[in-house]
Amino acid sequence: MSNELASFPTNLRLETFEMVNVGRAGAGWPQALFAREQAARQSPFGGWERIYIYCDGSVQVAAAQDGNFDAWEQSNTTEIPQPNQ
Repeated sequence: MSNELASFPTNLRLETFEMVNVGRAGAGWPQALFAREQAARQSPFGGWERIYIYCDGSVQVAAAQDGNFDAWEQSNTTEIPQPNQ
């Protein structure tokens, strides 16, 4: 993750991210979230931004005018099913 984040001009640190799908993330779910920024950042262009890291190692920056990323997450990520109990 450090290598991917080094390319962002904002000098992000790993501590600013929260892990998602802990214990369930893996190569079988490439478009599932692995980690995301804990808090959205104000964009220099107005609105808000948040960085998402997927299980396949790709990184995306999402933008939302109102700072609510719920709809973006629903349409841009895969939900990993809960394991059978």
